[in-house]
Amino acid sequence: MENRKAVIDPGKCISCGVCEKVCPIKVIYPVYGQFDSAGSELEITSFPVLDSAQCVSCGECARVCPVKAISMVDAKPVIDTEKCVRCGACVLICPTGAIFIPEEKDS
Repeated sequence: MENRKAVIDPGKCISCGVCEKVCPIKVIYPVYGQFDSAGSELEITSFPVLDSAQCVSCGECARVCPVKAISMVDAKPVIDTEKCVRCGACVLICPTGAIFIPEEKDS
């Protein structure tokens, strides 16, 4: 068992969440929308950022973050880039688009 790692084929994954729930050391977490049509993982090179003017302080981003990299401070999300794994969950859940990946905002 030493040095064995799980490999999840995104083409076969049905997003049931079972592997995430049963992982004894909690290292499996969902990656949201970061695959191309061939099932190859896309690399996100920037951390998500917050547009405070658009934020409605719902806290959904903090709730959905699989690594707890977002905390609510004075009713606004703060992203800890030391913890963030750039999965995009916060970007997809944000109802107002206040959290975004910088390259995506311009297009």
